[in-house]
Formats: sequence, structure tokens, C-alpha cells
Amino acid sequence: MPLPTLRLEEIPEEGLNLTSQVQQEELTLSATEGVFQDGFSLTIAVDKVGRKVNVSGVLVGTAVRQCVRCLKEYEDAVELPFEAVYRPVAGSHVPPRAVRSRPAGRDPQPAAIGKAGEGDDDAVYTLDGDQIDLAGMLREQIILGTPMQPLCASGCLGLCPVCGQDRNERDCGCADTGMNRPFAALRQRTGQDKKGSGSGGGERTG
Repeated sequence: MPLPTLRLEEIPEEGLNLTSQVQQEELTLSATEGVFQDGFSLTIAVDKVGRKVNVSGVLVGTAVRQCVRCLKEYEDAVELPFEAVYRPVAGSHVPPRAVRSRPAGRDPQPAAIGKAGEGDDDAVYTLDGDQIDLAGMLREQIILGTPMQPLCASGCLGLCPVCGQDRNERDCGCADTGMNRPFAALRQRTGQDKKGSGSGGGERTG
């Protein structure tokens, strides 16, 4: 089932619980915003209160990222719980957009699927007409959940700054020239200055 199109008038009083497989193209995610294998698995709960709609759920997929240390691509399991509130805005004729979002950490924990309330951590979206823009909301959640410094492993050793060898594969044996320690020369100079200032300094007479 592709990403569902939800309309306010089609949501029953008891709400909706839906599952679907969503492709990256449906969320208009560009390659620079993320590359995902086989799309996403989406589970959502939709609850209507008057003309306000609460949406909560979990988006699951596998991202292909590039490690900032060794530059290799790796697979990263993504599990993004979300809660969003759609509210109508009088006189609004622009597409739904986020006006406030909760910060997303690197490793979000799964949340129980239920009916979303409107708390401090909810993302609030405007509702234009009776259509609910799930694609825009989900795209934003994915971008917010993308790590700023992706790592294939927390202990990744990265590339040798001398020869470029991947130090996760083998020790290249390059001497430590200080290239991988940019402040080594500064620390050495500071130490010499301290020794010089503590040697008495003045010329003795008499």
C-alpha cells in the first residue's frame, strides 16, 4: 500500500490505524537529503478532534550513509517515532508546513503507537482545506533524524592522515608526524615557554 492520502471528512470518530510501505520518491527526498534501501515501513494512528487531527506513528527504514572518518558507506537502521498535530488556520491558502518541531536525536527510541496529544514535543502543522499532508511531515522527520556526523561505528579509526590507509583494516605503520595532532606543536611551544619563564631569567651581578 502506498502512502495514504488522508482527508478530514474521511476520518471516522473512532480514528484510523494504518500501515503502508512508502517509497523515497513519495516523500520527495533528494539523494542529498538521504538514500534509503527499499523505502520505509510506516505505521500510523490518526485521531480527529473537531477540525484538529492528531497523527502518531513510527517510520522504519534502512539508510545508506557515508562515514565521516573512513568515508565508507554503511547501512544504518532508522526507526523514527513521531507525533504531529494538524490544525486549520483561518484564511490560510498555502500548503501545510511545519511551524514547530521537536529536536531529533541520533538514536530515537521507539514510541508506543497510540492517539497523539498536543504536548510540548508535538510538531504542529497547518491544515489547508481538508487534506492532510503526510508526505511533508514525514520528510521533515527524516531530515531532522539524520545525524550531523554519521559514523559507521563509534570506534572507527578513520583514515591515516599520512598515506590515507583505512586504519580499521590494518595499521599502516606511518610515523606520527603531528598531522593527526594539529595542536601538538602548540603544546610543545607552550611547554618551552613555561620552562624559559621558570629558569630565573635575570642576570646575576656581584
